[in-house]
Amino acid sequence: MVKKTAMIVVCTMLALGFFIASDCKKEEPLAEGDLVYAQYWEGEGEGWEEAKVVSLEGEEATIEWKRLGIKSEPQATKHINKIVKMVPLEAKKVKEGTKVIVQADDLLYQYVGKVTKKDKDIFTVDFLYGDTTYTREVGIQYLWKAPE
Repeated sequence: MVKKTAMIVVCTMLALGFFIASDCKKEEPLAEGDLVYAQYWEGEGEGWEEAKVVSLEGEEATIEWKRLGIKSEPQATKHINKIVKMVPLEAKKVKEGTKVIVQADDLLYQYVGKVTKKDKDIFTVDFLYGDTTYTREVGIQYLWKAPE
């Protein structure tokens, strides 16, 4: 009887582990052509901009900026830890305290922020813009995976 109970517990644990693992999609490594976010000027509160991976060499990625704006170089080389693959988030997985990249319509760049409130399909995000903290209410289509 003890063996049967132990076997049921082990099978249940394995099934639960498989179920949890199947819901967690492992992110693919960066590849040429991937759309990413990167900072032209690095620092807390600086904007993140859209770019595309042009080439990869070891831990370095050459990216091409989507828009040039005031930038003088159309491409940049960044360590892969300094860029974030553009991964849309699922509304059901975003909770208060989730770190995100927010893309607000009224701002030129995207910013790293934290979800401070979730009300159905609207997310309140606080982010740093220079020395000032701003708050925006946005839908899930304006939220992206943030850098770790």
